[in-house]
Parts: sequence; C-alpha cells; structure tokens
Amino acid sequence: MPWSGHLAVQTFYAIVERLNGPDSVLESNDCAFSAPEPDPDAPPDQRFGCSGRVMALFRDLPRNRSAAAWDTLTTALHRALAEEDPTFELGVVGTAPVSVHFRGLPAPTQDGHQLMVAFWAWGATERGCLDNLARLMTNLAGALRVAEGR
Repeated sequence: MPWSGHLAVQTFYAIVERLNGPDSVLESNDCAFSAPEPDPDAPPDQRFGCSGRVMALFRDLPRNRSAAAWDTLTTALHRALAEEDPTFELGVVGTAPVSVHFRGLPAPTQDGHQLMVAFWAWGATERGCLDNLARLMTNLAGALRVAEGR
C-alpha cells in the first residue's frame, strides 16, 4: 500500500487497532483513508488534501441507543481535540451520528447510532499533507483516549 510506511497511516491503523482491542469501550466496524491528491478546495498555499473516517460504536450495544451517552462522548472528543493541539490549522476532525439497526439487540429496541469521525488534512506537497495528517492522527488518538476515559 502506498504511504503505508508513513507515520500518518501507521497511526491511523493504530487507532483502529486500539479501538478494536480489549481495553477499549468502543469498537470500529468501518474505516477509510484517501491518500494525498490535488485538492482545489484546500486552504490558501496548500495544494494537496487527504481524508478519511473511522466509525465508532460502544462495545456495549445497548449504550448505542442512549442519546446522552453519544452526546457525552462527542462533547468529550471535541473538547479533547481542542485542547490537544490548539494551534493546528491544516487539519479538521468532524463527527456525525449515523443511524444503525443493531440486530444483536432485542426487538423493538434495535435502533441506535454509531459515530462517524471524519478527518481532512492539507499540505503544500504530498509529504507535507501526510505530515499534517500525522499530527492530526496523533491528536485524534489522544483525544479518543480522553473521550473514552482512558
């Protein structure tokens, strides 16, 4: 895989691995990464952009039905990100709840949510884009730990 040796990509997969590990209250059932490419919507003086997502849900499936649990997790994640690296400007993390039907829960209580954590990073070069993504991924890894209470 191109870029697999870069810190950004290694950290991205480390986040997914940790979420799916035994010590996480969350788990991931989907992720994606798009390598750096020319981005006409990049910030000024930046030519390249890359993006991706990590889907997260509570390992304890009934918690995924709780709006309060999701609000608490999302707020904690955004606060931790803001505190992690307040001067970082060439990357963005956004979250959105995604409706899910959990067949592992008893009917009629099977509807809930998971959290899409989407990210974008930019740079003047492909390498610069990945360096900024590495910074973003490091920030995201730390913020997820804080949001989980770890």
